[in-house]
Amino acid sequence: MPIETDWTIAVTEVPQNGVSFTRTATASERAAVAKALDLLDCTALGCKLRVKPLRQGRYQVKGQLTASVVQACVVSLEPVENQIAEAIDVEFRPKDEIGAAPAKDDDAWLDPEAPDGAEAIEQGHIGIGRLVYECLASGLDPYPRKAGAMLGWAESEAAKAAVHPFAALAKLKKKE
Repeated sequence: MPIETDWTIAVTEVPQNGVSFTRTATASERAAVAKALDLLDCTALGCKLRVKPLRQGRYQVKGQLTASVVQACVVSLEPVENQIAEAIDVEFRPKDEIGAAPAKDDDAWLDPEAPDGAEAIEQGHIGIGRLVYECLASGLDPYPRKAGAMLGWAESEAAKAAVHPFAALAKLKKKE
């Protein structure tokens, strides 16, 4: 993930009442994101987040991701500009609290406090860059389509006749 290493916040830098910050990707970071996500371009990428400490060494990261990207149209391969706005609300927990997913027959699947949906705090840092990257990737249009782009399909008369279910019978009837 191209912006993971530069976009982190140390848990020791988060005061008791939390911290708010705004981060905007540089041109080189946007180019790396565009390459990693197979985009034609990433013209803007930023986030406004609030990191708030919770109990037991946990932290909540909440805010908004905004981006402007250019994707290739699935029909014509022409550029399609898209605006992305994704809400972010993720809990980070100490790495030892993040375990393997419980078995489906285990009652932990029903527990909303189960740590399976949380992210890990890595070496005392919260990976904001990884979080932003993943939210951007999930917010992309999987099938971008330029307005008015249509898939043209034209069958030849020979192809239409060959596909007709009674084409062979029609030929026999003409011979008689």
